[in-house]
Amino acid sequence: MTEAVEHYKIHELADCGRDGKAYSTRNRKTQVLNRWVIPHWGKLELRAIKTVAVEQWLKSLVTSKFGKRKLLAGGTREKIRDAIGSVFNHAIRWEFTDRNPIAGAGKGSGVRVSAKRERIPDILEVEEMHLLLGVLGIREKAMVFLDMPSGLRRGELAGLKWEDFAFTNLCVSVTRSLVDQHVGPVKTEASRKLMPLDEYVAHDLLAWYELTPYKKPSDYVWATDANRAGAKRGKQPVWLSAVMRDYIHPQLGNWESTRRCRGIHFATHFLHCSRATGRMSRLCRSCCGTQQRR
Repeated sequence: MTEAVEHYKIHELADCGRDGKAYSTRNRKTQVLNRWVIPHWGKLELRAIKTVAVEQWLKSLVTSKFGKRKLLAGGTREKIRDAIGSVFNHAIRWEFTDRNPIAGAGKGSGVRVSAKRERIPDILEVEEMHLLLGVLGIREKAMVFLDMPSGLRRGELAGLKWEDFAFTNLCVSVTRSLVDQHVGPVKTEASRKLMPLDEYVAHDLLAWYELTPYKKPSDYVWATDANRAGAKRGKQPVWLSAVMRDYIHPQLGNWESTRRCRGIHFATHFLHCSRATGRMSRLCRSCCGTQQRR
């Protein structure tokens, strides 16, 4: 199995630019194979790996994140299963084997994994959204207002530069995605289409433009100004996960609420608030179509 995995990495997970797999896909599969698959299955021959054995192994996997042991989430187990399946498909293509125990011989005969979410995500109410937006800084408010109606992926939001905006025509061109500070193309053709920009969102972005020291057309909109960035200060965007952790989540924690709003998808909250108030702007209607296509 180890030899098959290494062969798969060389031929399928190599950086081939726009013709190959995205950086996020290559990085995620490499991590999954190195952490989970090789340590357990690496010494076995491909023909010795059986469907039921893989399924039982996946059910037994645990993680000790945050110092507490618990079963691995269904979505993570599904990613591990798919990574193993990709290796077997690659092995079949190169004629190393003639079977894929992950997919099975027919429909429903392969490894079964439930990716059902463990808990229903919390949706902020209209009043809560008002409270949150009222305490955010100018940069964070601009981020949220841009992300809410558009449903931009995190990498697309991070990859925006000032040259992508046409404030006179109220539109923005989403042309790149940034994952772990690696620049790549956007995920789909729909994502590359010109996106309308609401005048209120444009106003918040221009307010941030007046404050940021990085105003060149080629500068990232959310360029980091942290001293610890060193030589990359101003040349790469801030980590959005750090913005969420240090600036947005603390505000949620100040509320007298028992709800856990750890993972926030602002487009979902925006649609909920739009329906609750009975108002949906032109920008929202236009971007909702894009979101549905994604």
